[in-house]
Amino acid sequence: AISRLNLKNLKFAEIAARQPYPTAPAVFAGFIKLLKLNFIPRSGIPKFWLLHFEFWIYYRMATRHLVRSIVLQSLFEWDFYQKKSDFLKIIERNLQEFGPGIDEPEFVYKLSQGIIENINNLDEIIKKAAPEWPLEQISIIDRNVLRIGLYELLFANPNEVPPKVAINEAIELA
Repeated sequence: AISRLNLKNLKFAEIAARQPYPTAPAVFAGFIKLLKLNFIPRSGIPKFWLLHFEFWIYYRMATRHLVRSIVLQSLFEWDFYQKKSDFLKIIERNLQEFGPGIDEPEFVYKLSQGIIENINNLDEIIKKAAPEWPLEQISIIDRNVLRIGLYELLFANPNEVPPKVAINEAIELA
């Protein structure tokens, strides 16, 4: 697809490729520009635009996966010390150490705060689902993966985190 570009369009492609990840308005503006230039072949959208958009989606998913793993590490530490330490300090330390420059730090706080606020409900659901495994007998890591997955399935906004994504992320974390 890039071979069909004239010099003006090639400059746009180079600028788009240099960005670390496109913002939604930049992607939309680029798409409109390509439409105006009648560049889109009959087979569909140009390959470089698709790759750029897929990278943006992948980057956002990878960031959220990193956020979930930071929350998991923090929950593990907090649970290991019998929930006596300050959870917010643990989150902040782990966020600085493992996720400097994360573009969605509010997702970390939203997820961790939601889990802590609903921890009793989440633990009751786990106890009902696994009556032969007392909660204290489930390993700390498994217990907290279950908490994250259940929170995202039951209490989080399904438009922000669809159920398929919540299940897949819990499996990936486990």
